[in-house]
Amino acid sequence: MKKLTYFIKITRYDYPEWAQLTIIFLFVFFAFNMLSFSFAQNTSRDSITAETNQIGAINNYLPLSEYTYAGHENYSLDGSLPITVFDSPETNLIDSINDFVPLSQFTYAGQQRYTLDGSLPRAVTEIKSTNLAILSGLYLGTMVGLHIYQHNAWWKDQRRGFHFEEDWVSALQADKSGHAYGGYMASYLMSEGLMASGFDWNDATLWGAVFGCVYQTYVEVNDGFAKEWGFSPSDWYFDALGPLFFLAQHHVEALQNITPKWQYIPTTWYSQPQIVRPATVFDDYNSSSFYWSLNVYNILPEKLKPYWLPWLNIAVGYGANAVDAVSDPNEPPDQLSQRRYIVCLDYDLVKLLPDGGPFWNWFRQSLDLIKFPAPSFEFSNGITRFRLFYPFHLHLGSLKF
Repeated sequence: MKKLTYFIKITRYDYPEWAQLTIIFLFVFFAFNMLSFSFAQNTSRDSITAETNQIGAINNYLPLSEYTYAGHENYSLDGSLPITVFDSPETNLIDSINDFVPLSQFTYAGQQRYTLDGSLPRAVTEIKSTNLAILSGLYLGTMVGLHIYQHNAWWKDQRRGFHFEEDWVSALQADKSGHAYGGYMASYLMSEGLMASGFDWNDATLWGAVFGCVYQTYVEVNDGFAKEWGFSPSDWYFDALGPLFFLAQHHVEALQNITPKWQYIPTTWYSQPQIVRPATVFDDYNSSSFYWSLNVYNILPEKLKPYWLPWLNIAVGYGANAVDAVSDPNEPPDQLSQRRYIVCLDYDLVKLLPDGGPFWNWFRQSLDLIKFPAPSFEFSNGITRFRLFYPFHLHLGSLKF
């Protein structure tokens, strides 16, 4: 298929490319944080009234009709209203109970969710300045590190005018799954950081999805300035799909029974064709498979649930073999490539792994976005294969599985 290429001439600058891209990213990042902070401040002011700040919640006080002795009204030493909740500095710190999401509602697919710092999820935004500063620095450093990593692998010495280049045929569309998963993961990690910084659950989810889409777009724009790449419209559609699905899960609980997962195991570990061009972990599609994991237990009728393990899921996946395995420029790209369709068992790590401290619980929850080896059927090139720990090949005498 012939690639469609469009060119847009853009005036070059004298300073280095990495400096231009870093400045653009810093501007977007800090603009995002300032908008988020302003939005959070307005939400907080609108949600807490002056009366609540002065006298606390009405439920903290005992009605005078109940504050009696032998049927007569009782009196406190200082004439104050009798309280039912001790008005301590700790109580002032957590405000009213209405400022927090009940843990019974803070769930994913019916399971308890956990925050990065172990704090209660907020229903009303109240910025934690220290957390916000620490996490902003951490996220900024991570983004700069990722940019340097990707720049050296993809964009170094590739500078040219911005242009579009559709690459739907690339990697037999395995890269499109990667774009969607990358947007989803970026959205998840940012929303978790925002919640730990004091953003309420709804705002953190929304802004997390916005960040996921913005970051993926930023990477795609950089591709648009590279000679061998180009801004691919189909890539960007899948970039946006991941954050949109992340946001949809927040509002449609049924979608939480489907979890996107990524499996990355280098091909050198199980003797498959290796990628021949310089690659990052993110575009080594020979070593990657992308899955949708279905929470079977949740969707089973109640009478069938006793017969199914709560932590056992079923997943369907997609990948490709021998992507870019031919280096001859006279040959068509991916001529030896083969699609891989996988149906397999999967684990719900939140249910399978033991409960622990706040950070461990959050890590266990996040680890569930990674696919681990499990019994699988692979359908590729008209051949069906069974692997006990996909994608590894195990040999027991004449048996291969």
